Amino acid sequence: MLAVFSLILWRKTYISHMKKIALLASLLIISTVVRAQQIKWAKDTLLTWNDFKGTPDSKIPHQAYTHCVVSYSFHCVRHNDVYTLTFAIKSGFDKNTSWCIDGKQTAPLLKHEQLHLDIHELYVRKLYASLSQYTYTGNYDEEAKAIFRRVLKEVQATQDLYDTESDHSRNKEKQLEWETKIRGQLDNTPLYPAS
Repeated sequence: MLAVFSLILWRKTYISHMKKIALLASLLIISTVVRAQQIKWAKDTLLTWNDFKGTPDSKIPHQAYTHCVVSYSFHCVRHNDVYTLTFAIKSGFDKNTSWCIDGKQTAPLLKHEQLHLDIHELYVRKLYASLSQYTYTGNYDEEAKAIFRRVLKEVQATQDLYDTESDHSRNKEKQLEWETKIRGQLDNTPLYPAS
C-alpha cells in the first residue's frame, strides 16, 4: 500500500512539475514574442515605417502613432529599518500598437515619431534615477508606484507639449528645436542598466 501511495504521490508531483515546466516554457515563448515585437531604444537605431505594424485607430486624429511601453521590477533588502531597492526597467517601442495611415509615411513625420521614442527614453532614464535615488520606508511598494505615476504624468505632458508646439511635425522650426533639446538632454542624462 505504501509503494502504491508513493507512486501516486510521485506521479502527482511529476505531473505538477511538468505543468510548471509547461507554464514556464509558455511564458518564455510569450516573453520572447513580446520582445520581438518591441524595439529597445538605441542611439544609433532609428525607426522605419516598417516598424509601425499596428492598425490605425480612427478615434485618434493623427496620421501616425508611436506606442512606447515601460515596466519596472525591484529587489528589496532591509537592514536596520533601511530599505534598499535595486531596480530593473524594461522599455521599448511596441511595433504592434504603433501605426501610420497608409499613404502618410513621410520622412518628416517619421522623424517626429522617432522623437516621441527619444522623449520616452529620456523619461525612462529619469524614472530610473528617481526610483534609485529615493529613500524608501516600509511602504516602499507604494512609494515606488507613486514615483512611477509621477514620471508617467510628466512624460505624457511633455509628449503632448511636443505635439502641440511642433504641430505634429508641420512646424519645422519647432520640430528642429525639440530635436535639439531632447538629443541634448539624452546626451546629458545617464543610461539605466540593461535588463
